[in-house]
Amino acid sequence: MRQWISLAHFHFYIIGFYVLVLISLVYYILTLDNHSAEPQLTMFDRGEYKGIVDYTLFFMLNGIGSTLAVRMDQFMIGSMISAVAVGTYSLVLTISNVIDIPNKAFSQISAPVISNSLSNNDMGNVKKIYQSSSIYGAAVALFMFILIYHSWVDIIGLMPGEKGGLNVQLATQLFLFFGIAKVIEISTGTNSLIIIYSPFYRFHMYALLTMGIINAIFAYFLIGKYGIVGAAMATAFAFFVFNAIKYFFVRAKFGLDLDKLNLFKIAAIFGFVWVLFYFLKFPFHPLINLPLRAFAVGLVTLTMILWIDPGQLFRSEVNKTVVSIESFIPKRIYSTLVKILPR
Repeated sequence: MRQWISLAHFHFYIIGFYVLVLISLVYYILTLDNHSAEPQLTMFDRGEYKGIVDYTLFFMLNGIGSTLAVRMDQFMIGSMISAVAVGTYSLVLTISNVIDIPNKAFSQISAPVISNSLSNNDMGNVKKIYQSSSIYGAAVALFMFILIYHSWVDIIGLMPGEKGGLNVQLATQLFLFFGIAKVIEISTGTNSLIIIYSPFYRFHMYALLTMGIINAIFAYFLIGKYGIVGAAMATAFAFFVFNAIKYFFVRAKFGLDLDKLNLFKIAAIFGFVWVLFYFLKFPFHPLINLPLRAFAVGLVTLTMILWIDPGQLFRSEVNKTVVSIESFIPKRIYSTLVKILPR
């Protein structure tokens, strides 16, 4: 790849890719409902334009603040330790971001629904989304956390070269704090969306500012004592405070609360799974261990979740899925699945 694409050209290709995406989205929007490319300046009055500008500026500052708050520890590692340490830290952080991929997809789907429900004052629907996103999100996030945490031996085994000083102990220590931060954020549900699409949207930026300040202060002291692991500890604590602030704000302003009992059940299930696979080792090649472990963790987790069925959500969803694929599988297999799966 280095023979075909230089580092300087790669930057332009990345920018070009995003420009192409922007052009494609604009074209798609213009094709919806015969939208006109000509600006309709008389569509809104002066007060509405002011609100649009204020909200746009908020989203820009919110995005910038979010990036700075999350990346603050990496800047400090570079100045206090070395660029190599930043690379090691960023590698584990990037892999830990895999935990958040399903949650981002769910947030994109639920965002317009929450916005519409808040506009219509349908708090019952907002509560349903808030609690279900918390339960489903916690289950998926903990599954990903356990799978990646116990796979670091194989992940590092597949890495070529010197690995930048990364070893299994360091990787698991860093990932432990990154993973906890991700699980906490996802387990608190769609609280960010509820705040952002409400009249109190500015509060989210204040909470982000608080997280950034806490991250910077704790990283300064913990990096000096624990190195890059200290930076991960600071990040995890900052995320905990950030999500605690949002949780209590949503509960106070909207009267919404998480389903703590079912979250505790999910935590208990995955606590057992974590301990089980802590002692259960796979002695094969990493390319065999990784899918084998994923299958084993998924099988044990799914069995326990269907048995306990936190929130009475998972079992019904699995039964719906099995019924929906009835026409795509032989009747003998379908009847067997229906007998096995509890209703």
